[in-house]
Formats: sequence, structure tokens, C-alpha cells
Amino acid sequence: FKRILTTYPLFLEYPDSSTPFVLTTDASGIGIGGILRQDTRSGTKINYFKSRVLDDTERKYDTIEQEALAIFWCISELRSYIGDSDFIVETDHKPLENFHKKQINNKRVMNWLFKLQDILPQIIAVKHRPGAHNAAADYISRHFPPSTSPNINPSTINVTHDDRPIGTEYWDEHVPKPQCIQYTEPSILKHTCIHNASINAQINAVTTRAQSKLQAQPRSSSANTSSTSTISQSRCSSPPMATPLHDFSLSRIRSEQAQDVIIQQILQQIRNNRRYESFTIQHGILYKLAYRNDATIKLVYAPSKLIPEIMAAYHDHPLSGHFGTGRTWSILRNTYYWPRMKETITSYIKSCDKCSQFNVDRHKPPGFLQPIQPPNEVFQVL
Repeated sequence: FKRILTTYPLFLEYPDSSTPFVLTTDASGIGIGGILRQDTRSGTKINYFKSRVLDDTERKYDTIEQEALAIFWCISELRSYIGDSDFIVETDHKPLENFHKKQINNKRVMNWLFKLQDILPQIIAVKHRPGAHNAAADYISRHFPPSTSPNINPSTINVTHDDRPIGTEYWDEHVPKPQCIQYTEPSILKHTCIHNASINAQINAVTTRAQSKLQAQPRSSSANTSSTSTISQSRCSSPPMATPLHDFSLSRIRSEQAQDVIIQQILQQIRNNRRYESFTIQHGILYKLAYRNDATIKLVYAPSKLIPEIMAAYHDHPLSGHFGTGRTWSILRNTYYWPRMKETITSYIKSCDKCSQFNVDRHKPPGFLQPIQPPNEVFQVL
């Protein structure tokens, strides 16, 4: 899922100061959204995605008010990003075309215009974008996680299917859905109940505020006891879904290497009696030979399909600690190998949401400048 967010077409680009921004907005019955992009000579660069759910009052707005709210909210949220740059606004609501230069007979819309009067001179134009070409903004204004829209009545909303392609007319490829890692080995499920119980005991040692409130409530009936015992039994019968097990067995590695094109090319060249002193084949698995502490060790050549699972197991797992680049690299470099390994680890850790949210900056603050003594006369050599 992280690779999808950090690659084309969802990857966010740095702004180009020589090209004006284009803000495309849209509103639906449940939410509003906008996309900030730049149409450069090298192609379209996406700078920002923004969306939120409408509250109960905003869902009662007229269509023109909801579309204007999408423009007002997106500009308000992105004004620090846009800065002093000029930008174009695109909307699929025809009556709002160049609304910043004409009088609109709607007090709520005019009130929003009044709040944006300091940034209105930066708007080059407000253009009409047909709804058929506004798929990207329309998508993010309709699709929200279930937890962010608890008050929405499903019977009154026309929800589109999630397989709808994401993008504007500039995007020419479909983004695959993130795949969940499933448990493929039955033996893993059979022998990990006791191990998972010890892991859960370590993970559940931290009590949240919601759990402490629940524990403080008196247990008044035997039904609660029976339900608690049922939950505990179900925890033992199946592994925790929050921390999925990753299958790195030799059989899995062998099957994944058989489907990897680059690995198969190396295996074919080795079988053709070509000298590859840094590689070896054992039991049908390709290994990389490396030297560590005056000794030669074998490193599993990780197939490209297993790299995201390896990074998730050695970095994202609750018992992995979300270590930094150096420590994660020192752990993985003694077990696995793949091209540009350290670059992949660095990019993966930099894109980790929890690391960027909770890691604090431990560098010392910069010191004061040490000014030089002012000269005593003109053209004095310092």
C-alpha cells in the first residue's frame, strides 16, 4: 500500500515555481474534496490531495453552496502551501465559473468570498470542468473510511463501487488495490497459538484509556464473564489479525524466486557455466555470498514480491520497534540481499507514518551566529 502511495500516479511532487497551480474541487452528498496539481511541460505533477466528510448541516446545503464550500475549504486549507503563487480553480458546477468576478445571489457563498478576499487576486480564473473529466476529485469526495462517516444513512446515498479507476484524463493506468497478506501455511496456524499468546501478552501490556475505563466498570452479570471467556478462547484459536504472520520459509522463497524475472536470469547464466563468484545455488535457492568479519556468509536473494513483506516484518511489526535506517539495515544485511537494498530501506522508513509522527528531533538547536568585527575604514582588509 505504501508503494502505491509513493509511486505514479499518486506520488506527490514538489511544487514548480514557474508553473501556476490548478485546484480541482468537487462536492458530493457526503463529502468534499480537491486536488492541487501543476501542468508542466514534463507532465502533470500532483501536489496535494484534500477531502473531508460533510456534517449534518452541510449535507442540507444546496448544490451551489456545497460546490462553493469545496472551493472555500480547499483554498483555506492549502493557502499556506500555495503562498503567493497564482492558481486556477476548476469546478464541475457551471454557475460557479469565474464566481470571484461576479455577483452571486447567495449570502452564504458571498460570505465565503469575503473571507477569501485577500487571496482572490491570486486566482487567475475559475474554469468549468465537465463532470466526466473530473473523476479524481469526484472520487475522493465520495470515498471515506467507515470510521469517518458514522452518521451517514446508507439507504439514502448512491455509493459507487471501489473498483472505479482513480485519476484524471492525464493518468493512463489503473492503480491496483492493496493486497492483504494471508496465512498460507497451515502448519504456521497449528503451532503458533502458544507463541502468539506470549506476543499478545507483551503487546497488550499497554492499557489505553478506553481499556482502563472498561476495566473500572463492575462486572454485574455472568454473561459478561462468559463473553470474556469466549473472546479469550477465540484469541487463542486464531492468530491476531493486527499483526499478520509473514511466511519466509524456504519453500515460499523458492516459489517466489521461480517467478522473479531477474533472479531467473541469474540462475540461467549460472547454469550455463558462467562464473558468478558472488552467487551460489543451494536446493534451488539463489544466495548472495558476502564477507562479514573475515567470514563468508550466505544471504538469501529476496524476490521483489517479498521485499514489502520483509520491510513490514522487520520495521512495522510491534516487536520490531520501528528502528531507524542504520539499525534496520544492520539487521537485514546479514540475512537478505537485493539490489539497492539500503536505498529501499531508507525510502521505506522515511515514508513510515508512525516514525514521522512520533519520532522527535534529537539534534541540538543551531547556535547563534558569530559576527565579525566591523571595519574601521573603507576598503580595509579583514
